[in-house]
Amino acid sequence: MFENYRSCWLIAHKVEEKELPPLLEDEISIGLLEFNQDTKTLRKHDVLDAEMHIGCVLKFRFHKKIPCDYFDRFLHASLLGDGAQWPHAPNKKLVSLIEYLIDLSLYSKNLVSVHPSLITASAVYLARLTLNITDRYDKTWTDTLAYYTSYSIEDIRKCGIKFLFHQ
Repeated sequence: MFENYRSCWLIAHKVEEKELPPLLEDEISIGLLEFNQDTKTLRKHDVLDAEMHIGCVLKFRFHKKIPCDYFDRFLHASLLGDGAQWPHAPNKKLVSLIEYLIDLSLYSKNLVSVHPSLITASAVYLARLTLNITDRYDKTWTDTLAYYTSYSIEDIRKCGIKFLFHQ
């Protein structure tokens, strides 16, 4: 029972989180996930096995997140930040340029270690910058985009530089 609770908790955190949940880091650092006969704690692979079992029972198909998984959400945030109401036909040039930049990121060694959501957010920023799309306050990276992507302009610019100097 406790194993299933912990496994469900971990699955919920793994969907969008970039780091391990703080409580899990504490458990690992003090060794609670190692097998211990006295405390009856679980081994790490036991928890992972339970996660896979829960996923199979619920018929989930696990896969690694890729930048395209964030495309619709970030495009929607880009349009809302400009004051448009959804459904609003997005700028076709903007969509094409974002898709191109995301495709380009797949070939870049510099972007291999970058989180897929940051790659997509940077592609949105670079496309808006290239097409000179700004909000009513003349900002390329809107507050709406910052909120929905959870990235600041500084994060985006660092990744944007990696885009520009891809190998």
